[in-house]
Amino acid sequence: MYKLWAVPILVFLIAVGDHPFVRAQSSGNPALPSCGAGDVKDGNPGTGPSVIKIKFRPGCVIPWHWHTPNERVVMISGSAKAEMKGMAPVMLKQGDFIVLSAKQVHQFTATTAVEIYDFSDSPFDIHYVDATGKEIPYQDALRSTQPAATKP
Repeated sequence: MYKLWAVPILVFLIAVGDHPFVRAQSSGNPALPSCGAGDVKDGNPGTGPSVIKIKFRPGCVIPWHWHTPNERVVMISGSAKAEMKGMAPVMLKQGDFIVLSAKQVHQFTATTAVEIYDFSDSPFDIHYVDATGKEIPYQDALRSTQPAATKP
């Protein structure tokens, strides 16, 4: 009888592990620097809308980038700085909410340990850019953990 509960748990673990975002995290996620780790809470970021809980260590920088879908971020804990091309930086704290329009170039810096919920309208992607706004390989973007010296 005790084995009956194991089947649904095993199916759930296999299904969650099948999300591209989760697979990438476990094998060196090309989307995020190593100072950030995500956990899919709803949906499938590889095929459609999703909610991802992401934790960042203090000082973690997600360099200048953009996403194809709209992105909504809710700060669960900690504090961070969000920078958007052509706008003043925004300081975020626990309970804050920010909307990043599709293809809006932005950068995120955790000023303390941070936990967020990231809501994506469609499949999650990340396109890193250099100071001129030109798309670059993630390896180049993540080579340095320091914020970009100039805005794209």
